Amino acid sequence: MIMHECSHVGCTELIPFNVRYCEKHKKQKAHEVIQSHKRNDKFWGFYQSQQWRKTRNAYMDGHPWCEECLRNGRHKLATSVDHIKPLKLCDENEQLSFDNLQSLCPSCHNYKTRQEQKSYINK
Repeated sequence: MIMHECSHVGCTELIPFNVRYCEKHKKQKAHEVIQSHKRNDKFWGFYQSQQWRKTRNAYMDGHPWCEECLRNGRHKLATSVDHIKPLKLCDENEQLSFDNLQSLCPSCHNYKTRQEQKSYINK
């Protein structure tokens, strides 16, 4: 098995090649990412709310397939519920409306997010 050192600065723990952090630093890194999101994302609280989680679960129950893939003749399971109109542009009525939601697979969700980020940068 190919091994390498943990990606945490100064750690020399050897771990499998397909793993980024040793067990000690994996939890620390996950905590840092969560804290970073809490600080930098004003919608963090919305996505952690019980109301959003219930809406998301109900939507996924009725829409288990990636809707973008279905439009293109493919069948992939969705893993996330996306706001068609980005949350930062929604009014309160649109935030939990099924009319503004779509189920997406990881690749479609990442593509849509990148396109939205490019449009914000170019404005």
